[in-house]
Amino acid sequence: MARKIKKKSGTYWLDAKDREIHISLIKPIDRQRDAMVERIVKVALKMEAQLASLSTLLWDQVGKYLAARAKKAGADDVNWNGNIMLTNFDRTKQVTIEQSNLLDFDEQLTMACNLIQEYLEQEAENAPPALQLIIDEIFDVSKRGKINKQMILKLRQWNISHPKWEKAMAIINDSITVVESRRYCYIRVRQTAAGAWRNVSLNFSRQG
Repeated sequence: MARKIKKKSGTYWLDAKDREIHISLIKPIDRQRDAMVERIVKVALKMEAQLASLSTLLWDQVGKYLAARAKKAGADDVNWNGNIMLTNFDRTKQVTIEQSNLLDFDEQLTMACNLIQEYLEQEAENAPPALQLIIDEIFDVSKRGKINKQMILKLRQWNISHPKWEKAMAIINDSITVVESRRYCYIRVRQTAAGAWRNVSLNFSRQG
């Protein structure tokens, strides 16, 4: 509820600037809005706490299960990266863990770009046109102060035998840094093993 102060002269509400407003000066619609917002936020905060507890329980259960599997297999130091799909016995319930890494590049990327430019200058006639378009787009975006990370990563898919190109790709690989790793949990259910999956609208994520 709104912050209130009771005095001999009546009840006062405190506004955003901590000014005391006598209740008689507050419009009924403002009081109704205040009460409605307070009710909604109260329920939301309670649900937030419950979801936080459920999230903790979920990650704890999955972690213990994976640790037990690794121990049984004699591989205690397993790094559970990537996606993991866990399904119940009759295949009507499923828990999927997905990991997403936010990538960036360090200062070595500039050196790689210079080598790529040198390669293009030397092999202008032999460079594939499609590759030239991709590189032009990368450099054009870079001039505007932005880097298309996905396009840079796709350059590594080109199988080009040239010292400068190969060195540039090696530098790009070395310049990749993981800024943030986030794991997501998706829960799905269905009536039968042949039925359609339905997502349970409780998606959790956490830093890690």
